[in-house]
Amino acid sequence: MNSSLFTRRLSGVLLALAVFASAPILHASPGRPIAYSLEQAGRYVERGTPRIQVLAKLGRPMERLGEDIWLYRGIEPAPGYEADVSCRTLMITFRDGMVARLQLVNGPMVDRVAAEQRRAESAPVVASTGPKPQP
Repeated sequence: MNSSLFTRRLSGVLLALAVFASAPILHASPGRPIAYSLEQAGRYVERGTPRIQVLAKLGRPMERLGEDIWLYRGIEPAPGYEADVSCRTLMITFRDGMVARLQLVNGPMVDRVAAEQRRAESAPVVASTGPKPQP
């Protein structure tokens, strides 16, 4: 998808982010992880939305952190809405193929989540064959 088409498609989402944020977005100190929960991203993406519908409405994510976390960078809340200038990434988390969480996050939060994903993927899997027999 070319970038101008992506920008146009995402423009409807940008206005909705400010309107549907669950709490006012305030200025915060840069460098620390910041995440704001959102009720909706656009008219068609909210908690419970199937992954395929997110793909149809927002396009392919710019980046993925594992299979279940999608990132859309360069998000601008609606003009006139006070927002932390560092929170410009829409992070969508899926569970069982459905949107479980929508957040507007900054770079340090993306870094934190990426590090958590790497740790989870590298954690050893402990197999159990059942209870140990009694002597």
